[in-house]
Amino acid sequence: MTNKFESLQDKLMEFTSKVQTNSVVKAISSGLMGGIGILIAGTVINLIINLPIPAFIAFLQNIGIYDFLTQVVKIFNLTAPITAFLVGMSYAREKGINTIQVAVACLMAYFLVIPSTFDEAANGSFAFASLGAENMAAAIIVGLLASTLFVWSTKKNFVIRFPESVPAFVSESMSAIPAACITLLPFVVIKYVLSLTPFGNLGTLITTIISAPLASVGNTLGGHLLIIALSSICWWFGIHNSPVSTVAMVAMLPAYYENLTAVMSGQPAPYLLTFMSLMVANQLTGGPGCVIGLGIDTLLFAKSERYKAQGRIQFIPVLCNIIEPSLFGMPIVLNPIFFIPFLFVPIIIYVLYYICMTVGLCGTPIVFLSAYIPGFIQGFFMGGGIGLGIFMVFAALLSCVLYLPFVLIADRQALKEEQVEEQCA
Repeated sequence: MTNKFESLQDKLMEFTSKVQTNSVVKAISSGLMGGIGILIAGTVINLIINLPIPAFIAFLQNIGIYDFLTQVVKIFNLTAPITAFLVGMSYAREKGINTIQVAVACLMAYFLVIPSTFDEAANGSFAFASLGAENMAAAIIVGLLASTLFVWSTKKNFVIRFPESVPAFVSESMSAIPAACITLLPFVVIKYVLSLTPFGNLGTLITTIISAPLASVGNTLGGHLLIIALSSICWWFGIHNSPVSTVAMVAMLPAYYENLTAVMSGQPAPYLLTFMSLMVANQLTGGPGCVIGLGIDTLLFAKSERYKAQGRIQFIPVLCNIIEPSLFGMPIVLNPIFFIPFLFVPIIIYVLYYICMTVGLCGTPIVFLSAYIPGFIQGFFMGGGIGLGIFMVFAALLSCVLYLPFVLIADRQALKEEQVEEQCA
């Protein structure tokens, strides 16, 4: 049985390693996460101009800055082009190509395929639509396609060679002209062809074919519970959950961005379940498996020397949502005693969290602070109201209750083993 487990673990780890090192997966992950800081900055400004303090709001209006800040917040909503830019830059970085040129090409490609209007009477101005979070899938796909074309063209030596006497900054910029043309020409063709179809543009096509089906799964309780279960199963086998989390990000981050956009516009968040709400049970309650209870129980109730020592080692990490000391120290990996709580505790907590959100006891999180700030502290500052903070405290306590029987079983076994060893000595 042990050999079969080890063989399965090796195969899963090999698969996970391939996924983690895949340049496309890394580009999507880096690109999506890279834009969150900008959006959070816009959220902070929005919170300032929407503080429930009438005197403060009146002061901002009187000095003429309120309308200005409102416009600034709307500028922060340009999520889609930022994502196309960052995904392209991340992919180029993985391939060792000039990242800025590729990223600019991706940005231009995105502007080529989204709805736009040209007003010659207004000094030739352009008006673009589809710049917000609702077109994240289109931005990701365009970023990947454009950067792939640019990288391929460059590596095939579709470049202009300049004498060494030409300054480096000139030769680097001009040499990429063929690659830029090869990259952008297909998007010009795509723009024209789609303009002749009922879809009209690439954003609408991708939303219809890809985004809507993904959102229908990614924004449901069943979809989130599946992600949590798969994540826990991966970790139980000792395998990083990055393949699962990457899929979750692609499916769920658009809804999170739409929530951010809505909040920055002074509107209520349209989605209860997003990638950030998933973090409540899949990261911020002691890490995957909600093992904060495991760490606290081991510290307080363990009687065996083994688990007393383990309790001291893992206590601070689990408070900060770091799972590795528990994962390999208890261990949780391939340990049948802890499989049931490791799988079901986060599911129970998330279902309860969903119920609390549904009945209005707490809101969905908007602000992401850090994966390593204890959830029972971070919950009060995530934009889900004081109810979310109280729930995070409750979740930590519930984790303690649910893990306790299993900790006692493991500790009892370890204590018996230690007593036998003492008698033999």
